[in-house]
Parts: sequence; C-alpha cells; structure tokens
Amino acid sequence: MFASESQVSKKLSKNLTLLFIFYSLVLFIPAFSPNYYSVRYGAEYFVNPFVWFISLTLMIGMSLLSLASRRTHWSCLLLFAVGSYIVLYNSVLIFFGNYFGFVNLGLILCTSPKIYELSNENLEKIFCWGLIVLGLFSVLTLSYGLLGLDISPIVENRYQAIQDQIQTVRTSSSSLFGQKNAAGSAISSAMLLLLNLRLSSPSQKLKLLSFLAFVSAFCTLLMVKSAGGILISIAGFLFFILFKLKSKMLALVLTTLLFTTISVYILSDLTNIQYKISSASVKFGRILALFTYFKEQPSSAFFGDSLVKAASTQTFYTESSFLDFWLNFGVVGTLCFVLIFTASFIHGLVQRFYFGALTLLLLFLLTLIQNSSLMPANAVIIVAVYSRIFLNFSPINTCR
Repeated sequence: MFASESQVSKKLSKNLTLLFIFYSLVLFIPAFSPNYYSVRYGAEYFVNPFVWFISLTLMIGMSLLSLASRRTHWSCLLLFAVGSYIVLYNSVLIFFGNYFGFVNLGLILCTSPKIYELSNENLEKIFCWGLIVLGLFSVLTLSYGLLGLDISPIVENRYQAIQDQIQTVRTSSSSLFGQKNAAGSAISSAMLLLLNLRLSSPSQKLKLLSFLAFVSAFCTLLMVKSAGGILISIAGFLFFILFKLKSKMLALVLTTLLFTTISVYILSDLTNIQYKISSASVKFGRILALFTYFKEQPSSAFFGDSLVKAASTQTFYTESSFLDFWLNFGVVGTLCFVLIFTASFIHGLVQRFYFGALTLLLLFLLTLIQNSSLMPANAVIIVAVYSRIFLNFSPINTCR
C-alpha cells in the first residue's frame, strides 16, 4: 500500500515537473504577453499566468522537500541558493520602485532539485515535444501568410498585422518568444541540451522523436532568422559530429558540407549581413558605454544599478544578458552566476564529459551576445544542462 502511494506520488511529481518545463519552454511568453499574442479556441484556460504560478509554487515546494530530505546533489543546493538570492534581491527592490528583472530566472533556479531528479529519458522526451510544438506553431503561422488559414490557437499579432499590410508572404516570425533573438537563444539552447543527451545517454526508442525535434527546431530557427541562434546551433552540431563519429575523415567531410551550406544561406542575403554588422557595432558601442557608466557610477558596478536608480534619473542598459545581469546585481550577484558556470565546467572536464563542458561554453557565449538569454525558457535549459553534467557521473541519483 505504502509502495503504491509512493509510486503515485513520484509519478505526479514527475508529471508536474515535465509540465513546468514545457510551460517554461513554450507557453510562458504567450501567457504573460497578451499584447503580443492572442490565445483562443479554449487554449486561454491553459495558457495563462495562473497555471504558471500554481505549477511554480508546487515545484518550489517539492524542491524544498527534496532539500530537506537530502535527496538532491550539492550542485542543486548551489543553484537554489543563487536563485533565492536573486529573488530576495529583486523583492527588496520593489520598495524602491525599481526594475523587477531576472526574478523569473531566480524562481526557476529554485526548482533545480526537482529538475535534477528527472531521468535523462524523461528530460529528452519533454524537450523533444517542446521543440516539435514550436515547429508546428511555425507551420501554422506560415500557413496564414501562404494560404490565409487562420487556425492557430496562439496567434502572433505582429506577424499577422505585418502580413495583412504587404503583398508578399512574410516568412520571418518570433515563434512563441516575443522577439527573434529570444527565440533564437531559447531554441538553439534547447538543441544543445538534446545533443548533450543524445551523446551522453542516447535512448534508442527516442531516436526518431529526437530527429523530428532537431528538424523542427532548425527549421524554426531559419524562419526566425536569428543569426546568433543559428551559429550556436551549428557550432553544437559540428562538435556533436566530431565527438560522435569514429571516422575523423567522415566527420571532417560532414562538418565542411554543413558549414558550407549554412555559409551560403547566410551570404545569400547581403542586406541582412549589413544589418548584422551594424547591429554588432551597436552592441560593441554599448559595451564600451557600460564601462564608461561604471566609471561614472562606481556604486553600480559593485552593488548593482537598481540600488542607485531611485536616486538618479540616469538609466542604462546593454544588449548582453550577462552584462545586464552585472548591471542589475553588481559584483556579488555576477560572481555567483560565474561560479555556477565555472564549477559545472570544471566538473565536466574532470569527469571527461567534454561535450557537456563545451555546451556550457556555448550557453555562456549566448549570455554574452544575446539580450534575452536568461529568460524563463533559457533558465530551465541552463538548470537542465547543469543537472545532466553532475547527474551523468553522480552515484547519488536515486530518483529515477
């Protein structure tokens, strides 16, 4: 009887964790951005903030129980501690009337003990379905421009508004992330996680599902046209091929063909290249301006801009998630963030899990070059990557 109750409890816990990950990856932005997305056909009963808050509350509650029963890994305790710091820091700043940013990142870090308890197979399954759903949404969105079919339960308002004003078919969209850089960052990060799972502990029965997920994700990336996301996913595929194939010559040929194909695709649009160069120069200018700002406001560099914003009319932001994180939390919060990356990276190298370590480097690169790489979708991906690096070589994984 007690064993049966325990199995039911574990199943409910697993299903709630999978729902939480799926919601964070796919449905968070549509639920919280009614101006960007319209939800219909009854989907509004599921795609709304209340589902997020309920699942988040239960997830954090179960994570606290896992910590109390010592069923989790020390790396999850570190993630939970950093997440708690971020949430408390932002919560205190409400009284100063300042920006409540990164709080979702902190809340998701607090759920790391439950995400850690998922098996690789369950984690791979939920991310595969998430990427496939994103691909289906892209197909439904494109069908409006191609065929005039308005059948998607979640509508990207901006896409339809622009499509109604032009004569040609608009292929570019933001998927379910509100902005193309956010979409590129989330989708490429999810692809890195799946590549990591396929290399470390491949499940044969999920082989076809994983293939469909990769195809769906890459097609969505091409539709989104996020240069950073495309380059990160290409880099991940190239490293995966090099690690997976025993024949170095075959790996070299496939790598060359893939790189050449993508290069031709990117170079075929000279206007887009000029725009990317201009955008990169703007980002570089913001980086220089940030350090100039820190020089003028030393307290912002040490304690975070939020603590001095109430007493100053001057505001500043960058287009890098990592630098914005530094600007918001100061040196202490940034060192905690860097500590997570460093500890996981060193552990991956020590345990010879080199692809996992490379995945971390690529994710860190995303936080440097993208301004939306610490959104909820990426936060849950980062937690999952950390947990896999420690889980694959940890003897205390007792909750499968």
